[in-house]
Amino acid sequence: MKKSIILAASILSLVTVYGADPVVKNGSFEDLSENKAVSWNVNFTKGVDAKVTTETIAVDGMNALKIVNNTARAPHVFAEIHQTIQLIKGNNYVLNFKAKGESAKGICFCLGKTWNTRFYFAENLKPEWQEFSFKFTAKPEDFDADGTSYGIRIISEDITKEAFIDSITIRDAE
Repeated sequence: MKKSIILAASILSLVTVYGADPVVKNGSFEDLSENKAVSWNVNFTKGVDAKVTTETIAVDGMNALKIVNNTARAPHVFAEIHQTIQLIKGNNYVLNFKAKGESAKGICFCLGKTWNTRFYFAENLKPEWQEFSFKFTAKPEDFDADGTSYGIRIISEDITKEAFIDSITIRDAE
């Protein structure tokens, strides 16, 4: 009986994370509306000279996210693309994505409400597509008041000639 309950709970956990909808919506930037990636919100803080667009240069499908930032690093000056996803508190996950770029600095994935979980990768970009992975724990303090909503952001906070990001996924860590 105990094994059945544990098995059922494990299956329910997988269905919650791997249900019909992916955890990261439109992680390949294929769904566009008015030339903007559906499910993603873009924000530019005061003083940033940056562009966040999609371009048909993808490794997965047709489109990829493109970031250009002409502003040197300064406090509270950045471009941001973000969405809210559903995760389970305390679980371990792996963020996977592909990226390439030229003369890129200060781009990171910023995870959760506190913005403390960050994965900087821009300085490692090359002109050809590369795969990146980042393991993280969905800490309870990083969830919104509803207890299941968790923010995922891509932040550009320094000069970047161009950076492309595609095929963003989050899965349970094994």
